[in-house]
Amino acid sequence: MPSSSTGGRHTRSLSKAQGTRFFHHPRAGTLVLDWDTLTSSTVPDQHLVIWTAPPDSASERGLRLLASATARSEAGKTSYSPPHSS
Repeated sequence: MPSSSTGGRHTRSLSKAQGTRFFHHPRAGTLVLDWDTLTSSTVPDQHLVIWTAPPDSASERGLRLLASATARSEAGKTSYSPPHSS
């Protein structure tokens, strides 16, 4: 897909793929997530995949549960310090 110029700005067109996928997570249960993939026409081997859950759905609540569990887990970790050389 060709690039175009708009008001002095250069824009690139994107190709897109989308769908819905089901996951079963041991803690969050069944997650039904929609996905969209954007691919740049100038770098076709690089993709941006966006996963979303419908608002106020069981899948959204499951994702929030996983996010809060991850945040609590990460909060307890300390940053890495290399060993001191003697």
